[in-house]
Formats: sequence, C-alpha cells, structure tokens
Amino acid sequence: MLDTTTSFDFKTELINKPHPHNGMVFNTKLKRAIPNKKERAYQAELQLQIARYMHNNKISMFGKVPLYVEYEFGFEPLKSFSKKDRVAALLRKLLPVSNRNQGDLDNLEKSTQDVLNGLAIDDDRFIVAKYSVKYYTEKPCVAIRIKELEI
Repeated sequence: MLDTTTSFDFKTELINKPHPHNGMVFNTKLKRAIPNKKERAYQAELQLQIARYMHNNKISMFGKVPLYVEYEFGFEPLKSFSKKDRVAALLRKLLPVSNRNQGDLDNLEKSTQDVLNGLAIDDDRFIVAKYSVKYYTEKPCVAIRIKELEI
C-alpha cells in the first residue's frame, strides 16, 4: 500500500469532451508541430478549470517529489445508443471501448498530463504510480487526484 501525504482532488464537468493526445499536425508556415483543434480546446478548458480550482483553494504546485495520480474520464453515451444501452452505460455496465473518437486510455492520460505539467505538477516524470479509468456519464467530465508519496 502506498503511503501518501499531500493531496489534490479535482473534478469538473467539461464543455469539450476529454480528448486524447493524437500526435501533432506540422504547420509549414510556422515551422512547428501543433496539436489538433479538439485536443487544444480540451486542454485549454481543463487548464483554465485547474488554475481556477488551485487559486480558489490556495493550492500550490507539487514539487519534485514522487507522485501518485488517478484519472477518471467521463464521456456522454453515444447518440446511437438505444434507451436500454444508454441506461446500461450510465450504470457502468457498458464501458467506452467501441468508439474510436474517445481515444485510448494512455493517450487521454498524455493529453491531461500535458496540462498538469508546470501547472499542478513540476513535471510528469515525477509520477511513479497511477490509476486510470474511462466510463460513461451524463456530461463529459474529468477527475484528477494527485497525492504526494512519502518515501
């Protein structure tokens, strides 16, 4: 069992659904790689929400210490779901594995960790343990828990 001290517990509903890190688009005019629009929108919204949460709760950035992080990604049920499937999805009897637009878990983590870097944590290399899950919810949401590990 991990022994933890300081913690950060954040959850928010989103306008933009959680979007995975899908690689970059190279802009020849700017001569640099740029994340796609949906990923940028998700990251910008999440960054604003986390910054507001940290400011309102007087939480400072985690330093250079080992961290445990939990991610929860909530997606709206697909519009093509029947009423029965929608209910099953919201009861977590159906999990989001069929739709390619929701992304795989490690790319959702990468996209979210890019937001956390320099805002809530010094760098994602200090994450030594993690847990992630994605499921269906009424509205898109993200929950992030960060705990400082005691050595």
